[in-house]
Amino acid sequence: MHNQVPKAWYVGWSRGKRTASLDVGAERNEHLSSHVTEEAQGVLVLAQIKVILERARGEGVEQIMLSGSEPTLRRDLGAIIRNATKRGLAAGVRTDARRFTVPGYAQKMADSGLRYAEVVLYGPQLIHDVLGQDASFEQTREGIETLLEVGVEVVLRCPVVRGNAEHLGF
Repeated sequence: MHNQVPKAWYVGWSRGKRTASLDVGAERNEHLSSHVTEEAQGVLVLAQIKVILERARGEGVEQIMLSGSEPTLRRDLGAIIRNATKRGLAAGVRTDARRFTVPGYAQKMADSGLRYAEVVLYGPQLIHDVLGQDASFEQTREGIETLLEVGVEVVLRCPVVRGNAEHLGF
């Protein structure tokens, strides 16, 4: 089924460059038996992603934003980033940054070619820990610091929702 690759990205502008956002959907259904492949679960596999990266580059895309659930949970994220970089695409991830607190992980991704990370932060710690997950502010902050230390640009996104709007002055 690798030859049946959907157009699984959308193109827009980010950071002044034509950008494709690609859902690499790392989330696995743990209720399925372990022999069920990611492809069978609807998750793009590396061979499909390579085709998509090639198509995107051919359509003038300059950078790729890897998103979908939490892309850092994919074991092959480094390979995806290397494949994007090999095609001349600047690679970024949309993330909660928590995985980057694992020793060596941020450096490994930077060495693979990760250029930037878009990190969601809901506001100060009290607000983020309520709206985020598992009181994650401190891990997110540490992940951001680690990304910056290894030379990965960090872009903060602050969604304005009912639970944080008044704390952000809206």
